[in-house]
Amino acid sequence: MPFSKHWFALAIGSIFVISSVVSAQTLSGRPALQGYDPVSFYQRGGPTQGIAKYEAVWNGRLWYFTNLVNQVRFQSAPAEFAPQFMGYCPVEFAAGRRIPGQPKIFEIYEDKLYVFSDRSALLLWQQGRSVMQSRAYNRWLKQESDSP
Repeated sequence: MPFSKHWFALAIGSIFVISSVVSAQTLSGRPALQGYDPVSFYQRGGPTQGIAKYEAVWNGRLWYFTNLVNQVRFQSAPAEFAPQFMGYCPVEFAAGRRIPGQPKIFEIYEDKLYVFSDRSALLLWQQGRSVMQSRAYNRWLKQESDSP
């Protein structure tokens, strides 16, 4: 077996084992995005429900995927696929509220995933993306700097 194929198989096996052990020890079992595969939002057909067989832990959250390929893609660059503000609605977050977004109400904007609490929040976002985005990011940065 060529080195590259061997390394890839070993990496995939290691990632799966490590993520399964960590998730069982550190999380309550509730997956991010209500179990939807974050990579699938960027694929033809849109968001699909992930399965526990393909899971990973990133940023203290449990993530499910529809297949091994999506799991590996996410684990190689999680910030590219995870929703902004860890899945909180950006409109609500901009207003100082932490309301989880609904996976079926989403938008990809500037190659980033945003999920919204409801359709009215999505409409508000679409009417003033730059203002809402700026407010939400400022709150996010403030939250990050206030953390110990």
